[in-house]
Amino acid sequence: MPTDGLSPLDPPTPEVGESEVARLMRGDPMQFARLFQQAPSFMALHSGPDHVFTMANPAYLNLVGQRPLLGRAARDALPEAREQGYLDILDQVYRLGRPHAGTEVTYRIEAPGTSPRWVTVDFVCQPLLDEAGQVTGVFVLGSDVTARAQAQDKLAAKEEQLRQATEGGGVGVWDVDLASGMIYWTTRTRELFGIFSDRPVSLRDFYEGLHPADFKATSEAFAAVTVPGGAKLYNVEYRTVGKEDGHVRWVAARGVPVMDAHGQIKRVVGSVIDITQRKHDEQRIRDLNDALEQKLSLYLAERRLFGDLVEGTDAMVQVSDHHYNFMAINHASASEFERIFGVRPKVGDNMLVLLKDFPEQQRWVETLWRRALSGEEFTEVREFGREGRSRHYEMHFRSLHRDGRRIGAYQFVYDVTERIEKEERLARTEAALAQAQKMEAIGQLVGGIAHDFNNLLQAIRGNFDIIARRASDAELVARCAEKGQSISERASKLTSQLLAFSREHSFDLKPVSLRRLLQDLEPLFRTTLGARIDYRREAQSLDVCVLADAVQLEMALLNLVINARDAMSDGGRLVLAVEEDGNSVLIRVTDDGAGMTPDVLARCFDPFFTTKAVGKGSGLGLSQVYGMCKRVDGSVDVQSAPGQGTTVTLRLRRAQPDPSACDAERPNPQGDARRHHVLVVDDDADVRDFLTDAVRALGHDVVAAADGREALRVLGTERVDLLLADFSMPQMDGAELARHALALRPDLKVVFASGHPDADAFHAATGREAVVLRKPFDIETLRRTLNGQFGAAPESLSPASADPPGT
Repeated sequence: MPTDGLSPLDPPTPEVGESEVARLMRGDPMQFARLFQQAPSFMALHSGPDHVFTMANPAYLNLVGQRPLLGRAARDALPEAREQGYLDILDQVYRLGRPHAGTEVTYRIEAPGTSPRWVTVDFVCQPLLDEAGQVTGVFVLGSDVTARAQAQDKLAAKEEQLRQATEGGGVGVWDVDLASGMIYWTTRTRELFGIFSDRPVSLRDFYEGLHPADFKATSEAFAAVTVPGGAKLYNVEYRTVGKEDGHVRWVAARGVPVMDAHGQIKRVVGSVIDITQRKHDEQRIRDLNDALEQKLSLYLAERRLFGDLVEGTDAMVQVSDHHYNFMAINHASASEFERIFGVRPKVGDNMLVLLKDFPEQQRWVETLWRRALSGEEFTEVREFGREGRSRHYEMHFRSLHRDGRRIGAYQFVYDVTERIEKEERLARTEAALAQAQKMEAIGQLVGGIAHDFNNLLQAIRGNFDIIARRASDAELVARCAEKGQSISERASKLTSQLLAFSREHSFDLKPVSLRRLLQDLEPLFRTTLGARIDYRREAQSLDVCVLADAVQLEMALLNLVINARDAMSDGGRLVLAVEEDGNSVLIRVTDDGAGMTPDVLARCFDPFFTTKAVGKGSGLGLSQVYGMCKRVDGSVDVQSAPGQGTTVTLRLRRAQPDPSACDAERPNPQGDARRHHVLVVDDDADVRDFLTDAVRALGHDVVAAADGREALRVLGTERVDLLLADFSMPQMDGAELARHALALRPDLKVVFASGHPDADAFHAATGREAVVLRKPFDIETLRRTLNGQFGAAPESLSPASADPPGT
């Protein structure tokens, strides 16, 4: 609807009376017609109460779409005018005789044959009076202001966009009228000064809202832009104290002076933003730097404790954004960068661009910083720099956050070149020390073995001396021979222990009855433990077999008993328990001795590691236990704590009893049914003589050779069906001899007599299962081997495992 009455924003249009129009027409009708036709404003003259068009200029016709108007009533000529209320205006002007003005009113044009369109117009409807003062018609005069209205709408939209952008971005706008002292503040500006009402504000509110600590600097900066020739920019950061809420806020303000035509400053306009969070972040960064400096000091002190390996007094600090641009870099880091790469970086530089002439270094820098910028926090030690200038650096990468989002990463770097070199020297020194300690332990072990062998040799030699001197005393000779056999078994066990430690002993795996084994060992256990230690075995009636090497299992249990004894120097109790666990058997040895610290427990299986005094232990006991369990697919577990004793648990595979183990001890009722023609080969004359005499004493024909070449000559001339050869001989060993001998005589039987521990070597020598007599052995073992393997009535002896009884 059009606006009623004159617009309060525009001065009223002067009335145009009928007498004036008539005067113009009578004075010079042609001149009036030209003015009417050429006028840029649209004009129309209505007469009578039906508002019949008597005149309409081209501008009016263009406005309404070039429709025929003259002589037609307005309601017929312009039906849309009636619908939009314009005829009501004409009726009111005609009836009341008062003019009506409309400003920026919209009118929908619906001309026939065209699409409807909207226009915006300013117009005035002036009543025409006759000489008697009666209204005879209405004169319409106006302008099409559609373009102006559209421009104003666009301007208003842009102003609204600006308002929303400033408010959405947290920007407040202000405008100071210096003459009146009044200030225009947007809502955001008011909030930054703690004012939430709509009351007018002035410069007084501004000054009273400043924080006392910032009042002087801020007021001086504002005064500097209010005087001619003063500052051209007002740019300050200050704190405000909220007038209505008392809150302290940090703001950043910028403004410029506005001058009139005479160069006088009338206003100052500008903006403010809230930087409270930024100030808090800056304080947090300062606090963080302080904390990091403290951590750095602690870190350096700790490093000096462990090796005095920290170099330098200043950390190198770099901060990067997500595009590898330096956000910050301290003096130490910049100087080191310049020393290495010849260019000094500064804030804003791109680190990858600075390293464009060093592609490999650039690639590593990008790789490390990419990890840090993705949020990973890590420490990296790496060598950087050009050839001849490289150093080792320890780099600590951390993420940099602001307002809850990750904005980059920072790095603390330490030059650890000297530390790395010292650590390398220390590692070499420790390796040399470990080697020296190992050699010392081996020396102690060898000394102990030599001592044991001397004792054994002394006993053997003594018995032989007695036999030589008292050969006629049959009872004494028999007793000395029996002692000699016992001593040789002890020597065999000693060599077996050494082979087990060397991890080269071929285990004789077979079912072992734990009840019988423990019954045989317990007298030795009690003797070893002494009277001050109480020994007890649980589940004595349990009879279960495990798959093991009996000798190695005996050694393992004896080692555990000895260790327990040494841990209970003041006496105590030792409990040995046997327990079934599915397909496994557990042997648990528990003492209530001193126990082990975590460090000792972690190294308890290391060879040569011992906490005992020099000469009291070689450090091989638990190593042998561990090796034995691994070789039989078992395991060992140790639980210990200082003052709480120690429990060692062996887990071994269950085995079914082997009836043949007992049959092996029974005499062969058929006797030695076959006589062999044996070739004995051994490079040791004493051993060769013993073997020759022993084989001949067992009823076989025998011929001897001192080495492999002589043996091949004998094979070419003598009738031989069995070769008994030493495995380890100079020039041609037993393996090579066996290959040549079998090439000459494929049906030849081969027996190796050797202390060599590896059964695979024997098998490889013959290409088939090898029969081995492990030294030392007795004549009975020799007899069973020759007749058990190759005789008419073989006994239950396994290839490559014919150990002497009790070993």
